Amino acid sequence: MTIPQSIYVDGTVNLNLIAHTLHSKDAVFRVHYWGGTRDHVHPPMHQHSFFEICYVLDGHAIYTESGVDYPLQKNSMFLTRPYIKHNIHTASSLFFIFVAFEIVANASSSATVEMFSRLEKTHNFYIPDGSNLPAIRIWEALLQQSFQEGALVQESVLALSCALLASFAHIFSDNIEQQDSKKRKRERLGAGMVISQSKLYIRDNLGNPSLSLVEVAHFLHLSGRHFSRIFKEELGQSFTSYVRKERIRQASILLTSTKKSIKQISEETGFENVHYFTRVFSEIMEIAPRRFIDKFNKK
Repeated sequence: MTIPQSIYVDGTVNLNLIAHTLHSKDAVFRVHYWGGTRDHVHPPMHQHSFFEICYVLDGHAIYTESGVDYPLQKNSMFLTRPYIKHNIHTASSLFFIFVAFEIVANASSSATVEMFSRLEKTHNFYIPDGSNLPAIRIWEALLQQSFQEGALVQESVLALSCALLASFAHIFSDNIEQQDSKKRKRERLGAGMVISQSKLYIRDNLGNPSLSLVEVAHFLHLSGRHFSRIFKEELGQSFTSYVRKERIRQASILLTSTKKSIKQISEETGFENVHYFTRVFSEIMEIAPRRFIDKFNKK
């Protein structure tokens, strides 16, 4: 959808009236200004004490920072960081939108403050073509939404504004750091799925006396060594210890909710004989199975 240029220019006027202090669960942003201009005046080298994001809608120019030139053209996007000298020059019919803001550190979470502190040092501040970034769609929707009236509309404008500014921390983060973060997230999600599936398998096969780490690892298509490491890291205990506790947990439920004998329950929970069951139960529960039943029945 093609958006009229007037939306970009006049929409920023509306945003300056509405979206100047933005609150979310983990962050508070102070917006200094929203802007949209068709005729850019070439300023001298200068710096800000805040972040400024610019997105080029049309035309050409050169962005210079630290003695390095970066070509600007339609869909180029760049970030100026606090106290970094820069300027835009050699502009030809340059039309771009921009927003200047800072994080309110004492009202934001430590994780958010750290994220924007890292952004101040990022090397990934210039994007030649940002047309496919979801942030641009948010920005355009925000500008259009700013022309509508009503309390609910204003709330949505504030929410979109906050989402837009928060997204910049991810867009302009260093690629290596971003890749490492994604890798760690995938590993964490993968480990969580392994643990979830292994717990279900153990629960459903407690009656098998020969239930083993190798068996569960094989079910999960993992090596025994890799599965053992994940299990210990995620749950803080060995596979053997966890299975023993689960057998006793299930046994305690059966002892107090059924009329089955201790021998039957020991077999159903994977113990090879009632004597071994009694020993393990007494060790973990600090009470013998028979006394456990009697104590429960007296309640």
